[in-house]
Amino acid sequence: MALLPPLPPAFAFNSSHRPTGGGTLVVPMNGRVTSHPTLDALGPAFAPGLTARERLEVARPLLDGSHPVMAAFAMAARDATRGGLDGCGIAVRVAARHDGGTIAEAQQFFGCFNPTRRPELSAWQFAAMREADLSAIAARAASTALDLVDPGGHRTVGIWLYPVDHANAHSMLRLHGLEAWGDLGGVVALQAWPSPGTVRRVGPVVTRAVALGVRGALAWPDGRPPTLADHLAREGIASHAVGAAFPALEHPWAAPFTPAPDWDDALRIVATTIGVASYAEVRVNTYGTVLLAGDDRYPSPPVPDADDLAYARAVLLDDLSARDPARIAGYLYGDLIVAHSGHPPVGMSPFAGLTAAHAMVGESITRRGLDLASACRMPAADLLDGAFG
Repeated sequence: MALLPPLPPAFAFNSSHRPTGGGTLVVPMNGRVTSHPTLDALGPAFAPGLTARERLEVARPLLDGSHPVMAAFAMAARDATRGGLDGCGIAVRVAARHDGGTIAEAQQFFGCFNPTRRPELSAWQFAAMREADLSAIAARAASTALDLVDPGGHRTVGIWLYPVDHANAHSMLRLHGLEAWGDLGGVVALQAWPSPGTVRRVGPVVTRAVALGVRGALAWPDGRPPTLADHLAREGIASHAVGAAFPALEHPWAAPFTPAPDWDDALRIVATTIGVASYAEVRVNTYGTVLLAGDDRYPSPPVPDADDLAYARAVLLDDLSARDPARIAGYLYGDLIVAHSGHPPVGMSPFAGLTAAHAMVGESITRRGLDLASACRMPAADLLDGAFG
């Protein structure tokens, strides 16, 4: 028995529908955030009832970049990566397959061509994202983040909202149906599966993504590959931006990596709609190989004690000049997570580097009496100076 909420009456897919124009929704709060109509653009390609040939034909303008929405994304990404992908930090995300790594992969075009994807679930997903007004939620969070880290500045942010493939076990189990890519300054790509709890997580996730992008654009505009110290400073600023925007969060550094309270229910609904007992039994397609999803998840970020933080600081201090993306990914996300991508351990527990970055930058902000905008413009060497005691 399907447990999905009914679709809003006005929403329907039509296989004859072609992508609409490339207009944008400009959110007026501070005039600096543009939410691009990706759901309008992608929806027809995900429609039920299309043959493989028809789906490819509908999706072709999206794939070749001729559709205005995708052309705008390509142009913004190109402008942000003139120094190369390593220079904006995305290589670290790809090594961890986190924080935009899977968005950059765009596997099977966000599931559009995944033969194990259920069109009726995609139809519900697109409708639910519209009903929740995820684009507006993301835009409000981006606007607030800009006010925190770049008040009175001229930086702008464009938001592109993409669907999560419910038949992608990595996205659903390890990333809890939500991911944002903010390394490209001025560009936020967001993937979401719209359970009610996940919708509430969008604000903190987008806030972090915007702060990461602004800090990166300010701190290394020349495109040089950032060091571990650069990443620690950026992550600490971003987590404190989340805390400032959402003061009720007890552990703002952990919020983007903690599943919503209803996430197990969301997985159960997907499984029940497909007709299996649990999400572990859902057939998923990974680069052409069809398997059962299983239940291999990342742990939620632990709350460290003083000894944990002292250990993490000591490990990080010993390699602050590191530039290897896989090594930095291990320091930030932990050995268990980078092991899934075949990278060697560095001696860190899950998310330990992100936890330490929050603590170190927080100490520096407090000691120096900085606001976030000032901290965002401070060199990493100065921002982390003395943070290790």
